[in-house]
Amino acid sequence: MRRQAEPEARALGAAIRRRRRSLGMTLVQVAAVTGLSHPFLSQLERGRTRGSMRSLFLVAEALRTSQQALLAEAQPVPDGAEPVVLTVNDTTSIPVDAGSARLLVEAPGQFAVTEFRLRPQEFSEFYVHEHAELVYVASGTVEAQVRSGSEPHVLGPRDVLRIPGSVPHRWRAFGAAEAVVLVTHTFAS
Repeated sequence: MRRQAEPEARALGAAIRRRRRSLGMTLVQVAAVTGLSHPFLSQLERGRTRGSMRSLFLVAEALRTSQQALLAEAQPVPDGAEPVVLTVNDTTSIPVDAGSARLLVEAPGQFAVTEFRLRPQEFSEFYVHEHAELVYVASGTVEAQVRSGSEPHVLGPRDVLRIPGSVPHRWRAFGAAEAVVLVTHTFAS
C-alpha cells in the first residue's frame, strides 16, 4: 500500500526541494554531501518519509542553510512587527523520528526558537554548528552530552543548557515520558 504524505511533511519536503533547486543541486549531489541515500532524499522531498533531526541537519548543511530556515519556510510564522499570540493550533508541528518540531519564531540572521516534543530514544551523533544554542526543558527529562567522552548531564523541568557555537553536542528525551524542549539558536555574531 502506498503511504499518503502528511501535509506538514509535504511542506517541509517542498521547502527542501525549493532550496536545493535554487542552488542548482541534484538529489545525487545532496546525497553525496550528506551520506544519505538518493531514494531517502527523494521520499523526504515528496513528504513520504519522516526525517530525523540529524538527517534534516545534514540536508540543511548541504544546502548551506539551517534546520530552522527550512522549518520556517515549511511553516511560516508571523514576522515580529506586531505582538502575536500563537496557540498550539496556529503553527504546524513537523514530524521527526522521535517526535515533532514546531518553529515558534524566527528573526532571520538573529535567532530562532523551536519547540521539540520528544519521545525517549538513543543518542544520535554529535551536532556541531557555528551558532550558539540554548536548550530549555519545559517538561520531562533530557540527557545532554557536550563533547565526546564527557559525562552526560540530566536536565529536568526549567533546567537550561547553554552551548557555545562550534562545540560538539547532543541531547535526547530520557526516561519513560515525553520531553518538551525549547531550543533557541542564535545566528548574530
